[in-house]
Formats: sequence, C-alpha cells, structure tokens
Amino acid sequence: MLATSLSCRSATPRAGAGSPGFGQAARDQANSGSSDDAVAVAEPVPAAAREPMPAPAPVDGGCVSPVELQEAAWDLANVRFRARSTEQLAANGEALLDRAARALRGYPDVAVTLRMRCDERSAPMNPDVCELKRGHHLREALIRRAVEPDRVHVLGAGDGRAIAAQGDRAGRAVNEIIEVSLDPHMFDGSPPTCVTPLALQQLQWQLRLLRFASDTTLAGHPDGALDRAARVLSEHADVAVELRVYCDRSTASSERVAVTRRRGEHVRELLVQRGIAAERIRVAAGGDGKPVVASGTAEARAVNERIEAVLVGFP
Repeated sequence: MLATSLSCRSATPRAGAGSPGFGQAARDQANSGSSDDAVAVAEPVPAAAREPMPAPAPVDGGCVSPVELQEAAWDLANVRFRARSTEQLAANGEALLDRAARALRGYPDVAVTLRMRCDERSAPMNPDVCELKRGHHLREALIRRAVEPDRVHVLGAGDGRAIAAQGDRAGRAVNEIIEVSLDPHMFDGSPPTCVTPLALQQLQWQLRLLRFASDTTLAGHPDGALDRAARVLSEHADVAVELRVYCDRSTASSERVAVTRRRGEHVRELLVQRGIAAERIRVAAGGDGKPVVASGTAEARAVNERIEAVLVGFP
C-alpha cells in the first residue's frame, strides 16, 4: 500500500469526482494485463438505529477514511455475479455500483482495488481468468459512471484465498465475495483525503469473514479472524469500530433486529475477551435492511448474513 499521508483533510467530498486499493505493486500488476430476483438496495443503517459515532479523526500511522467511502467499499464488496457468468450481475448489482460510484466521484484523490474471487467449483472457466474478467467488467462499469480509469484497479485473489471449504452453494457464494481496499491517489496537491491504513482495512475484512451457523454461534473456525482483528485493534487504540450486522429475510420479521443485535453483541464480547475495551465497539442492528441478494436459498442466506465494520476515530 502506498504510504498513507498523515495530513488529513475533512471528510467533505470534493465536487466532481472516489474509494478502495492495495498499493503500487498491486496496481502495476492489475494494470498489466444462479439468478436472483430484484432486491431493493437500502441506504446505510439510519442514524436513529445505531449509537452515535464520533466524527472521522486522525489515527496512528494515518487516518480513517470517511464513512461514505467505507460504505462505498462495502457496496462494491457486495456486488454479485449471476451463476457461471463473468458479465451478468445479480439484480441489485447496478444499484450498488451506482451508489459506490457516486461516493467515489466525490473523492478524486482516492483509488480503489477490487480483489476478485471465483470459486473453482462454480467458475465458468479457469478461476484466475474468471476473476480478472469479472473484475474488469466491474472496472468498466465504474468508468462508465465517471470514475477515472486510473483510480480503479483489479487483482485476482486466486482459489488459494478461499474463505469457505465446503462445496455446497452457500460455500461457493461466500468464496466469491469481493475484497475491496482503498489507496491514496495523486490528484492536485491539495490536502489528501484520509485513507485508512492497510492493517485497519484488513481488520474490516477479518470481521467480514465471520459467519453465523445459528443465532449467536459462529460457523467454522472463527478464532483466527477474531485474534487477528483484536491484535490490530490493540495496536490502534485511537480507533473505534461500528459493527453493522445484517441477517437474511428467512429470519422471522419480528426477530430480525433482535437477532442482528444479539450477534453483534456476541462478537463484541468475543473481542472484549481478547482485551479490547467495550466502549470502542459499537453495534448497529441492521436487521434485513440491506440485502445483498433476494432471500430464499442457502446461497442467499450465506451472503446476506454478514458484518460490515465501519471505523472511526476514538477520542
């Protein structure tokens, strides 16, 4: 990742143009070279539904990206392709791209890298080729939405970075989640936008890997992701994290907010057990308010039930 500037401008977007990346070497490499029903793409969790968060602030080794950019990164991460396609998006994909591009245009000094994944058991071709084809399709979609070409970079994660080991549809869906990161981008010499240091962006990704097998039981082997997340938080004591927790609409409507709150509080408690102060971890119970794909399948549930971590400065 490029060295993050310690000089941070305000989170007010610049008129006209923004969001995620992995560094100059990654960008050099990138530059070389089942059908879903329509889903309403909800806006981020309203303020009334979550505890107040402090404004973005400088942190050790850099500063935290504006929340708008972090939300754009999650929107891009949630874009889904139809089964065995490298061009057709799930029904809500265009809306997610619209919202992400709108945020990115406001920050012309921030670049975005899309680290793509294709599960080898469902890819329409060699997974490496599939990843790059899908990534370049998204890159072109952002360029059409007036995001500058040199600010959007594509990498393949390779099947060796698989998230879920199981070969069912739910496991394949999880393995195709896009990993998005933000980098500084040369612009006009003005004070740069805050860009979250790479270690903290990886913290967000570790928390995204957590999955629930039941109400508050984490699936698989979550200790590694939790340990890594806690280690990064302990090294950045001036950062707080908001856990935006979502569930699938297969959960009873009367229980969705309560379920997501219990899950968020469970993850908070696991981080507290690892030495993180409870007041640095906020929980926003999103219920089913921001589905990635239409409900009704194990695949949909696997991607709709998730945690999106948003970072802010901690006084």
